[in-house]
Amino acid sequence: MGIGFLGKTYLIGKSMIREILIPIYNATVKFVMSDDIDKEMAKHCDSIGDDEEAMTIWFEDSHYYVMGIRKDMFKQETLTHECSHLAHRIMNSVGIGASLLDDEAEAYLIGYLAGEIVNMAYEELDADWLAHTYMKNFPL
Repeated sequence: MGIGFLGKTYLIGKSMIREILIPIYNATVKFVMSDDIDKEMAKHCDSIGDDEEAMTIWFEDSHYYVMGIRKDMFKQETLTHECSHLAHRIMNSVGIGASLLDDEAEAYLIGYLAGEIVNMAYEELDADWLAHTYMKNFPL
C-alpha cells in the first residue's frame, strides 16, 4: 500500500482539522489550522509556548503526529518548515534516518504532506481569505 489520503476534514468552530493517514509508514497526522493554535495544540501537549505561529508534536513510541499552523501564518515558508519536521520524525519512527545520499523518500513525503494540506485549504477555506492570504503566499 502506498501513500494516500484516507482521512477526513473537520470544521470545528474556527478551527479546521484534517486527519491524514499514511499507511506505508503506519502514520496518522492530524493537521490543525486555527486562529488560536495554542489552545488547539494544548489539547495534545502539556507544555507549549504562548502565541506560537506553528508547531509539530509527536509522541514517543507512537505513529501519531499533530501539526498546527495559526491561520494568519499559513504561508509557504511555515508550511514547508513544519512538513520537514514532520517528515523527518515519521521517517525516523520507521528506522529510516537522515541521509545526504538517499533522501528521496523523505523529500517525497514532505511534498505529499504539503500537497495534502494545500489541497485542504483550497477545498475548505473561505474564498475571500484564500484570495487575500493564501494566493498572496502561494503565487501560481
